[in-house]
Amino acid sequence: MGKGRGVIAQCPIQAGTVIEVAHVAPFDNTNDLPPGLSDFPLRWTDREDAIAFGIVSLVNHDARNPNCDLEWNIPERTVSLIAWRDIGAGEELTFDYDCPLWFEPLGKP
Repeated sequence: MGKGRGVIAQCPIQAGTVIEVAHVAPFDNTNDLPPGLSDFPLRWTDREDAIAFGIVSLVNHDARNPNCDLEWNIPERTVSLIAWRDIGAGEELTFDYDCPLWFEPLGKP
């Protein structure tokens, strides 16, 4: 891997499988986050970011070939991690962060 934290499939996962439904805590200002959480927010609404509780916060970025996607449920304050395609056992779970990155992605040409 070499990307730091990450999530690895322990068994095959079929496309369309809901891997996790995580509760989120929305907030207005990343400067208000405690140290150590500033690298984990997800875009929640046009005005807010959120911290997701669960493995979704540990899933790494891949803009070229992600195998997962996120589905937001604003009223319930949850985000679902869903398999975008079939994922093999031992394969890293990834999704496209779809935002300006605050780090240099590995494997960038």
